[in-house]
Amino acid sequence: MKVPFRTKVPGKSLFNCHRAILMIALAFLLILSSDGLTAQPSFSADVLYNARHAGNVPLTLAQKVADRNENEFRLIAQRRDYWDPTQFDWKGTDSIVNMYDGQGNLVHSVTRTFDGWIWDVKTRVLRQYDADNRNIGNINQQWDGVVWTNTYQSILEYDAIGNLVLTTNQNWSNGAWINSSRTSFQYDGNNNLTIQTNQVWESTNWKTTGRTIYEYNANNQRTLYLSQKPVGSTWENEFQYTYEYTNGDLTLQISKKWEAGTWVNQNRWIREYDSNHNHISTVYQVWGNSGWENSLRFIQAYNADNNLVSRAIQGWWDTQWVNWFLTVYEYDGNDNLRIELEQEWKNGVFANTNRTLYYYDSFVSTGESTSLSFDIQVSPNPSNGIFSLSVPESDQPACQVFLYDQLGRQCLQQTCSGLSGEPIDAGHLPNGVYILRILTSDGQQAVKQVMISK
Repeated sequence: MKVPFRTKVPGKSLFNCHRAILMIALAFLLILSSDGLTAQPSFSADVLYNARHAGNVPLTLAQKVADRNENEFRLIAQRRDYWDPTQFDWKGTDSIVNMYDGQGNLVHSVTRTFDGWIWDVKTRVLRQYDADNRNIGNINQQWDGVVWTNTYQSILEYDAIGNLVLTTNQNWSNGAWINSSRTSFQYDGNNNLTIQTNQVWESTNWKTTGRTIYEYNANNQRTLYLSQKPVGSTWENEFQYTYEYTNGDLTLQISKKWEAGTWVNQNRWIREYDSNHNHISTVYQVWGNSGWENSLRFIQAYNADNNLVSRAIQGWWDTQWVNWFLTVYEYDGNDNLRIELEQEWKNGVFANTNRTLYYYDSFVSTGESTSLSFDIQVSPNPSNGIFSLSVPESDQPACQVFLYDQLGRQCLQQTCSGLSGEPIDAGHLPNGVYILRILTSDGQQAVKQVMISK
């Protein structure tokens, strides 16, 4: 099983945060018509986040990219669709295309949205690395229809042994970068993060807004997450998480809030594992007048390769668990997550809501830091399946052209003597959106999305 990428500084991936927020919104709106229910227990954003990050979940975009090793597979694109029940078909919503340098570092990610006919470019992230392949800068930009404009950036600094010690965030304003916020990190002798301090920029100075203190056991497993805020010259407690383990697995997590000089229970997560240390269930409970009360339950199943294949989310109502959501995961022969299918419980069955498709290519390090990506134009796009390729440079080497369908299956391969004006014949393929990949004889590559509409 591929283990999720572990960074020395904990952080919520943007993709998972968005998904958690979506699920929270659906939970409040969901009507369990099969049981005649019109309301459900409330819960906070950290509930789904902590439950999803309990371990052994499929890798997110950021984790897939960061966890790559030489001669493994790289995530080159992902696409998100929603289910249209009136058309009984999937409709595209947004996608991300990734580009890498010669050492496999993700240097360029472009986000696009689908308007029903074409994929419109929206945003992109440009990433920079130092000689040790550490990410030292990320610039976020937005497409205004003519040019890319800066929006915000992050600058990352490390100590001599590679621990991240400072992240500075800046916003683009009137043609210059303006400080916004920054976070500093401190570590113990085992390189465990012990203190995280947050600051915001106010006119000419940095103002401290809070800090987090972490503690660990003898096995370097986190036992405490303590959030504090500054009050004058002292620190005041806000909330904390405590963690307990059994046989190395996180089995109990308790959240408490600081009130009137004492810790008050808020919620807790009780986790169970199978003999392979796969996380198979989580019961989320809230502290009520009579003690701990059930709220949510997460049930997970795995295949023979210990890959997560399903996750069910249930809500507690009166005296029983009722279905809410189901996510099903499919993998290719290399254990790469290929399809993530999301469903919600309606009228006694699980109905499709969204899906995410993932596309990969194999990666062999060149040992060079120069980019392997180049820009390519496809015309026309959409097309009837017959289209041509062109590039800014007139002198291009021979190449292989690959076309993949929405499930990541290769459905065309064509050899071209060059790129400019070279016709591609995919007229035999059905209507739909495809991923076009060009691999040149000198090791360069480009990825485009094309639409066939006859």
